This record gives sequence, C-alpha cells and structure tokens, in this order.
Amino acid sequence: MDAERFRHTNIPAPPAGATVALRPAGFVASVSTRDPRAWILLLFFVVFGGGVAGGLYGSQIVSGKWDFLESMLGLPLLAGAMLVGWQGMMQTWGRITVVRDGDAGRIEQGAGWVVLTRRFRWPDLRGVEVVERSKVKQIVLQREAGDLRFGGLLDEAGRGDLIAVIRAGMRG
Repeated sequence: MDAERFRHTNIPAPPAGATVALRPAGFVASVSTRDPRAWILLLFFVVFGGGVAGGLYGSQIVSGKWDFLESMLGLPLLAGAMLVGWQGMMQTWGRITVVRDGDAGRIEQGAGWVVLTRRFRWPDLRGVEVVERSKVKQIVLQREAGDLRFGGLLDEAGRGDLIAVIRAGMRG
C-alpha cells in the first residue's frame, strides 16, 4: 500500500487516542473507546457483582447448604453484572482496531488482554457506512457474507476518522 492514498483521507488532526500506522501491505488503525464517566460503571460492577456473588452464593457456602433455585436465580444476575463489567472495561481501557494485511482484514475490539477478533477479506467489502440503531451509531462494513457491525462506543471524531481510513484502505 502506498502512503499517498492516506494523505487524502481528510483527517486534519486525529482525536486523542487515535493512531494510523502504515505497513507494506496495509495499515493498522486504532481508536480508543475511553470515556471518563466509565468509572461509575466499574464501581457499579464491583458493588453489584460482589453483592450478587456474596449474597446468593456466599450465604450458601457459609451455611453449608446448596439451594438449586437460589443458584439458578443468581446466574442471570451474574450475567448482567458481567455485561456491565465488559461495558465498563471497554469505556475505561478499550480500543477498536482495524487491520489490513494484504487481502486479509480483522477488527479487534477489547480492553487490555481481553480482545474479540473478527476476520474478513478486504476484496469482499462492498462499502462502509454509519447506521444508528436504538440511538447507538455503529460502523457497518457491508459484504455479501453478512455485514460486520462495530464501534458503538466510539465518539463522532473517532468514528469519522476510522471510516475515512477504512474507505482509503478499500481503494487499495
């Protein structure tokens, strides 16, 4: 990939937490999903998750009695606590990275060492757009095998810059 096509991606000054690194066969574009308000979510996760685990399961351990109904009741609460925890981690330490390495591509979403990766082929992409669903804007990579949606936690500047880099990469 030549660097010339990325000079015209209309990114005057990338937002804080955004980087684009060119490689011989592509690029790595990364945008932070950090939000300073996320500490409230993490505090809620610790208190709520700890309360559920301690209240439902800790009392069973202390009493030495196992109650099937209480244990099953706690599973959805723990799952909810884990979702809030994941959201908090993504908004505290999270990153979304789009990689092009020749025809191979991948989207990495994660926080710290917990990363979800989706792979695709660049020639299969038909377009990129922003779609709003339930007041959440997401980047959609359109392809025959099914659209790839990501970036719901990005701010406008980060989303716009990532789309500009993806569009420049699609031209190559």
